[in-house]
Amino acid sequence: MTKNELGCLEDVFPKGFLQLFSSANIENSTDGLIILLHSYLLGIGFIPNDVQSDIYKCMPENWKSNGIFKIQYFHLNLPDIYCWVTWIPLYDKLAVHGTFENQELEDNVYIKLQTNLYVNAKANLADPHDIFCKTKELSKVFKDGFCYTLLALLEGSVDNKPSFGFSGLIDELKLLILKLLPVESVVSLSRVNKDFYNQTKNSYLWKFMYLRDYGQGVLDSVSDEDWKEMYKIEYLKRKNRQSFRPLPMYNPCHFPHVYPVGPNVDVDFRLDMDPALQQAFPLMRSRFRPNNLFPGGYEFFRRFW
Repeated sequence: MTKNELGCLEDVFPKGFLQLFSSANIENSTDGLIILLHSYLLGIGFIPNDVQSDIYKCMPENWKSNGIFKIQYFHLNLPDIYCWVTWIPLYDKLAVHGTFENQELEDNVYIKLQTNLYVNAKANLADPHDIFCKTKELSKVFKDGFCYTLLALLEGSVDNKPSFGFSGLIDELKLLILKLLPVESVVSLSRVNKDFYNQTKNSYLWKFMYLRDYGQGVLDSVSDEDWKEMYKIEYLKRKNRQSFRPLPMYNPCHFPHVYPVGPNVDVDFRLDMDPALQQAFPLMRSRFRPNNLFPGGYEFFRRFW
C-alpha cells in the first residue's frame, strides 16, 4: 500500500485503527467493527487497563471470549475509576453495554447498532476500506450515543467539571453563546442542571438581552440584580398586548358591486335580431318587436329611456 493510499485510509478511520486491525487477525466483519469502536474509545481518552505500553500496538488480552467481547477501561482525567465495555453480537445488531462501579453508585450506558449499515459481511477481511461504510455516520452515532455519555457518567460520579461539550467551555465562551440565543432557549437551558442555571443567572447577560430585545436606554437607577426582573415585566407586557390585539376586520366602507337598473335596450330588446333565437322560437318573433312592447316603437323608447 502506498503512502497516499495509507493517508486516505487514515482520513476515513481514526488514529491507530489500521495498526490494531492488522495485528488482530479478525475472523469476520463483526470483529473488525468492534476494533473500530474500540479505536473510537481510544480517541476520546479511554485507556485499556491491561495495556501498559502502546495502546495502538495490539488489542488487550482476552478481549474476545466465546463470542462476547469485554474490555476494562479508565479515562485519562479519571485514572482511579474503571469501567467495563461489553460488545454482544445479536444477529444483525451489535449491543454495546458500558458500566462502572464507584462505591455505592452504579450506572450504565447502552446502545444498539445495526451492523449491516456499517459493515459488508461478504467483503475481503484483509481490506478495511472494503469492509466498512458510512464511517463518519458511525463515528457520530457511537461517540454521541455512547462514548461521551459514558464519560459524563464517570465525571458526574466524582463531581468533576465536564471536560467536553458546552459545559466544558470557559465561562466567557458560555456567555458569548448565551448572548446569541433567544430568551426562550436561555430559560430552557437554565433547567438542565446546576451549572447551566448558574450561567443563566448572570446579570450582564440579562442586561444585554433587555437592551437587545426592547431597545431601552440604560437606567442609572437599575441595579445589577433587577435586569432579569425588568426583562420579565417587559416580556409579559408584550405578550399581553399581543393577546388583546383586535382581529382584522373588513372595511366598513366597502359596498357591493352596483348592477345597472333597468334593461339594456341595445341587447335585451333586440331579440328579433338574434338569428339563434329566431330559429328557436319562430312563432314568437312578433312578441319581441319594439313596436309591440312599446306604443312609440323602438326609437321612442330609446329616446326617452
